[in-house]
Amino acid sequence: MKKFYTMKQYKHYLWLAVILLAGCVSQPKSTPSQTNPKWQAHEQQLLAMTNYQAAGQLGVITPQQRFSSQFTWRYKNAGNYDLRLSALLNTANVTLTKTPAGMRLVDGKNTRWVDENALLSDTLKLPLTWQTLALWLKGVPTTSHYQLKNIQGQPLLNEFTYQAGTQRWLVRYLSYQKATFGEKLLWLPENILLERQDSQKQKLKIHLSRWQPLATENAQ
Repeated sequence: MKKFYTMKQYKHYLWLAVILLAGCVSQPKSTPSQTNPKWQAHEQQLLAMTNYQAAGQLGVITPQQRFSSQFTWRYKNAGNYDLRLSALLNTANVTLTKTPAGMRLVDGKNTRWVDENALLSDTLKLPLTWQTLALWLKGVPTTSHYQLKNIQGQPLLNEFTYQAGTQRWLVRYLSYQKATFGEKLLWLPENILLERQDSQKQKLKIHLSRWQPLATENAQ
């Protein structure tokens, strides 16, 4: 026999369902704390990480233009690193090499010393230093206000905002990958999105297809 509800009973059950649904929706997702020991240990590993290389693709989007480039980032230490770009702004190959003497740019057969940080602001339109970019690539925040997320039980950087003068940027880590460094298996960024938070609507997309120790490449 079918059971029929009165309008009063129906309204009661409908209201109860709405309350339960609202409770499910409004309940915040659990996010790891900055004081989480697993995050702090991971962050320290990233800060100590040197002699590595990362390869991938970056894309710059502004209201006036858009371009993309394959890149290889080789980092030994704060005074010794280089960035190799291909197909950037119709230039076949560009290599930027940082040494204690400064930064050298090689464009085809032309070589010249350049203002290293001006390159980031002029070419990629980013108000950053190279050391800031080096930390971001590894998934290390440069601000005390940031959000973490859990991936398979490991707290990792999710997003943060960066203020440079009048410019405000949102840096988001869309996906991660595992990479082996000696006996360590580290979670490292795979896709990063930088979005300028104003009318300029500028974006920088970074896809990292491979992470590896420099010793691996040098042995080949």
